[in-house]
Amino acid sequence: MRLDQPPVIASAPTTSPRRRRRGARILRGLGALTCALLLIGGGVAGWAWWQGERLVDRFGSGDKAAVVDATLPFLGTGAPGSAEVDLPAPAGAQQTTNVLLIGSDTRTSSGGNSDTLILARLDDAKGTISLLSIPRDLKVPIPKHQDFKINGAYSIGGPALTIETVRDYFQVRIDHFAVVDFAGFQKLVETLDGVYLSVDQRYFNRNDGSAENNYADIDLEVGYQKLEGADALSFARFRHTDSDYFRQARQQMFLSELKRVLSTTLGPSNPGKLRNVLEATADATTSDISSLTELIDLVNAVRDVAPDRVYRFTIPTTGGLESDGRYYLYADPEEVQEVMRAWHDPSAPREPVPQASREGSGVEGSTREDRAVAADGTGDDGGQAAALLEGLSADAGGLAVCAPARRPVGSSYLEDNHRSYRLNNKPSIALAGSLGSGRSFLWMWSAWDRPPILDQPHETRTIDGRRYRLYRDAGHLRVVAFTQGATTVWLTNTLRGDLSDKTMLTMATSCR
Repeated sequence: MRLDQPPVIASAPTTSPRRRRRGARILRGLGALTCALLLIGGGVAGWAWWQGERLVDRFGSGDKAAVVDATLPFLGTGAPGSAEVDLPAPAGAQQTTNVLLIGSDTRTSSGGNSDTLILARLDDAKGTISLLSIPRDLKVPIPKHQDFKINGAYSIGGPALTIETVRDYFQVRIDHFAVVDFAGFQKLVETLDGVYLSVDQRYFNRNDGSAENNYADIDLEVGYQKLEGADALSFARFRHTDSDYFRQARQQMFLSELKRVLSTTLGPSNPGKLRNVLEATADATTSDISSLTELIDLVNAVRDVAPDRVYRFTIPTTGGLESDGRYYLYADPEEVQEVMRAWHDPSAPREPVPQASREGSGVEGSTREDRAVAADGTGDDGGQAAALLEGLSADAGGLAVCAPARRPVGSSYLEDNHRSYRLNNKPSIALAGSLGSGRSFLWMWSAWDRPPILDQPHETRTIDGRRYRLYRDAGHLRVVAFTQGATTVWLTNTLRGDLSDKTMLTMATSCR
């Protein structure tokens, strides 16, 4: 399946064959790292830099080398017949970088599974990041093989065939790739001392060998919390009570939090942490990135992008069983083109993406009213939230708990989706309402006044005498927060941002 009119990309590749580009670029990220290293002395700085280079070499050395070398013919070049521009950029020009992220249950060779495929685009000139989550069951042409699920490319031919498949199907240049294995993922999260995530509902499965429960173990209570390595992995991989699209949203949420953690962890004030993160990353990763300067450039490019300039995309699909007994997802070429145009330039004005009765919803950053489940408003809560909170408040150490009087039409509060607990050793309450599996909104009350999720609001607004902090994600409202006495209160949108801005604000202002 070819795209008849691929978008024209007026940017140049940032890579050339691996051995020719080592040390060839003077990158703006080098300055920040050099300053950090100089804080501990010139001789030590040189040693630390050498150690960093040695660690980055491990991305593609040893048993990884053959895997990386096999990918080089497919990196930094456009797909055959595409309109990609592959000429060197003028000196000093701002460039874009496209990176294919692969989550795998093996590290270096074919024969494993690519559980996750995310195509990331970093645009320095426009200060944006685009994240396209590719459904693993999407049926596509596998070069030199028959049409099959896109994650089958990894099982057949490892990263090289995966890169070639994604490049040709989406008609996109891929500059870098990174394969992260699950064991290494856990170690990286542990090195970062965990990540804070909004666990939007109760997640539980105990694999007892039965067909019904033949999924990975998971046991997570509802509420904003720090997840360590194994729990973070189980959360990111979960999909068995909803679908791959909600798993993609969890993974994208994790990447956003990882971006925040790295922004604080790898700064000039934390030179010692850099080595630990590089050690964990080197163990977890197979990649063509071959120098520390390249890696720091990418880290800084990600760090410099504001949270509300990170755009998320999925592919609209339909699904069905075929004669081989496998379940496939199918995408319309014109809709793939539309998503890819937005992915290439997410800040450009565009027409809303129509909502079809299928799994994917296309452009996550499209007009909110088109995607909102509860865009027409909210209904009276009937006192259900107040009743649930009354018992929790008594166990939460005297929090000043307001009760929301409004909730989205069609939503409900389910059993096991509320609790009192300690967050950062502070009394806290979590209450989740649901529009269906994977579509839960989360209320939080906590004595912790500085949770990471509430860093740097994009806007403050006073409504009826109360000051609200608003946090946006790709232009739409993700979190609304306010204080009630010494209690910090915040409302988080669903995984895929189903609630409109109007609905979020109506709910927040009803909590009195």
